[in-house]
Amino acid sequence: PDRLRMVMKNKEEGNELFKGGNLQHAVKRYIRAIGHSAKFVDLSPDQRKEVESVKVSLNLSLAMCYIKLERYEKAVQSSTEALKLDPDSVRGLFRRGNAYQYLKNYDDSVADLKKALKLNPKDKNIARYLARAEKGVKIEKEKQKRFAKKMFG
Repeated sequence: PDRLRMVMKNKEEGNELFKGGNLQHAVKRYIRAIGHSAKFVDLSPDQRKEVESVKVSLNLSLAMCYIKLERYEKAVQSSTEALKLDPDSVRGLFRRGNAYQYLKNYDDSVADLKKALKLNPKDKNIARYLARAEKGVKIEKEKQKRFAKKMFG
């Protein structure tokens, strides 16, 4: 219980720092909370589920910070950690798909965003980002065609 209180305290402090725009310090709090959450042992199934839920939330918050800080590789890593615990996390898929777009990894972005949209078909934001990623795929394919023409044309 004490360790969970420490995790939640760091998470809440991270949330306050995030809301205040202090992203670097929010990242530190989320990382500290994730570190504490990794030290649980001998948990009941219900406790394990609760801890995993908190870990998912922490990793998604961390991913959001990294996106805002333009550290997209880190955002992909944090989102992936969340998705390991909850493969159907719409927020996890959306954040990772978003980060992939910034990295110009449009194929992976499309895959994540399609899955997110399938899980939450009414989300217009996901649909908008998916359309943008699909456009990126087309542009990249056209670039590759032009490059191949120059090389072999």
